[in-house]
Amino acid sequence: MHAKAPARPAAPQTNWLGVVAITPQGGVRQGNPDAPLALVEYGSRSCPTCGRFANEGVAALRANYVATGKVSYEYRDFWVHPQDPGLSVLGHCVPTASFFKLLDAMYAGQAGFNARANQQMATVIAKLPKLQQPGEWARRLGYVELMARFGVPAAKANQCLASQAALGERERRVREAAESGVRSTPTFEINGVKFDAFSWADLEPVLKASGA
Repeated sequence: MHAKAPARPAAPQTNWLGVVAITPQGGVRQGNPDAPLALVEYGSRSCPTCGRFANEGVAALRANYVATGKVSYEYRDFWVHPQDPGLSVLGHCVPTASFFKLLDAMYAGQAGFNARANQQMATVIAKLPKLQQPGEWARRLGYVELMARFGVPAAKANQCLASQAALGERERRVREAAESGVRSTPTFEINGVKFDAFSWADLEPVLKASGA
């Protein structure tokens, strides 16, 4: 009798959650770049509805859909509140691999950050030169301190916030999103098609119906 050939070891499964890349549209994508379903969220880091989606739905989205390789998840910043320009700049002030970790932390602490904002603060900041306003919002609300948890000291965070090039790039991407029809946050699209969904309860059935 011939001995059986040893079984081939199973091919290692790709850790799609660890595959993170900047896209040509200036967003950051997590997951299989060739996934059949490309989910894009246009979000504001200070938007409470976006925060609820992040805190209630993103974990399930990643575990049940992105991790399978069937869905990729891309986040693109869209500004709706005066603090958003600075927050989006800080969001891109970390290595790409840390982008979603920082995004998650911003949303996890969003209620506390938002609670610090008030009309008096807005009035004072509005009197500053335009290029100084994003940094002042980020500092006053406590986001610069948050950055230290991700290896970005205050000096580096403030350098990012003072960068006219970084702010200009974020502004250009927001303008492109508006020109594509984005008006509010969160706005979701699958394979380039936008649809009405504002929560995980809205979004998951659409993913399933799309074949996820």
